[in-house]
Amino acid sequence: MSDRQHRDDICTSTRAIHGGEEKGYWKNALTVPIAQTSTYVFENTQAVTDFVNGENKQIDYGRYGNPTQHVTEKKLAEIEGAEAAILFSSGMNAITTTLLAMLSNGQHAVIMDD
Repeated sequence: MSDRQHRDDICTSTRAIHGGEEKGYWKNALTVPIAQTSTYVFENTQAVTDFVNGENKQIDYGRYGNPTQHVTEKKLAEIEGAEAAILFSSGMNAITTTLLAMLSNGQHAVIMDD
């Protein structure tokens, strides 16, 4: 059975609960815990250097995302059958990102306030 076919056979509620989770990563927690922090610590200066050079994917600041957000994005992508999903911390952030993705250099958008 292909991975795609296996995914299609999984019920939506199962995807919502278990999709996007890495089993065993959270110290045997049944589901992903809610991350309630804004800053993260690096193990040592080499870890910081690796992070700056793009060799380490560690989370460094909550505004850029946290483990709970990343798992939720994976869950939404699973439910929708999409390759990926992205969450934003504000509506303005979502609107700006959409406009930047849709408009090319030199194009204009007309936006009105009711």
